[in-house]
Amino acid sequence: MDSPTPESSDEAYSMQWRADIDRVVKEGHEETLLDTVSSTISVTTGHFTHVPDPHPGYVEHRLHELWYACIQAAKNFDSGGYLQDGLLRQLLLAKALGPLQPPANRTVGVTFSDGHTIWSGLPLFAQDLGDEFTSRYYERTFYTSDQRENLAGFLGRLLSVGHYEGPALCMLSLFREILEVSRPLVADQDSTEIPLDELLPALGKMLGNAGYSLSILSSNHSTVPLAGDYPVLSGLGALAVQAGNIPTSGYSPERWRFWMRRLKELSQCGVSSIEHDAKLYQEWMDDEQDVTKLL
Repeated sequence: MDSPTPESSDEAYSMQWRADIDRVVKEGHEETLLDTVSSTISVTTGHFTHVPDPHPGYVEHRLHELWYACIQAAKNFDSGGYLQDGLLRQLLLAKALGPLQPPANRTVGVTFSDGHTIWSGLPLFAQDLGDEFTSRYYERTFYTSDQRENLAGFLGRLLSVGHYEGPALCMLSLFREILEVSRPLVADQDSTEIPLDELLPALGKMLGNAGYSLSILSSNHSTVPLAGDYPVLSGLGALAVQAGNIPTSGYSPERWRFWMRRLKELSQCGVSSIEHDAKLYQEWMDDEQDVTKLL
């Protein structure tokens, strides 16, 4: 029998890791994920700075495990609770380290597919967030309404402190799915789509935590990178395309103005919960625009 390769051992370990994280959440011990994230950052950092030549892929596997734990924590921690504060702190502590130096006797460097090193940013986080929003976020199999709101709220926290790479794409996706795509206002037995009244509160959680991020991103002064591999998240929805005169992807003042018009329409849609939320979010955006004068 052939001996397992380091890569296959890594893959098996990662699968078991994810199963263990899922079990912790299922058993109601999700608060322990904060320690998991903290210890994984520490172990990954120490390995990078002390091991001369780890086999290719080792650190990348550890990062994907870290982001899996982080996403599971964020979706299961209350969006207004102290556990999300602690999770945000852990990510900012890692990012604050900046690019670290590997051991002097290392023969190869470690630069990841997104161009980051340890910790020039949050390497591979944007990629894993993009995958999460593409494959799972809008599926009831993977998310309850509360979990969807929790993750949106956490990403709003990241946006508020200026970490745009990844969360900015996710916020754009939420605006797209809620305001640029036709979907039932309320649950429809003939439709498998998530209705607007179920999805809209997630946008509120993100906006409520995001500070002035939306106006910063939407202004012409913004040069925030977006993940080009995820046009389904950043591209215009059908309603925005029909409106015309809006750049085909990313943030823009024109897209901001379209969102404002759509929120005004929804504030008169006849469904009281949607009307309330749409009016509130429109007021938030009005206030943000008035304060920042960026748009």
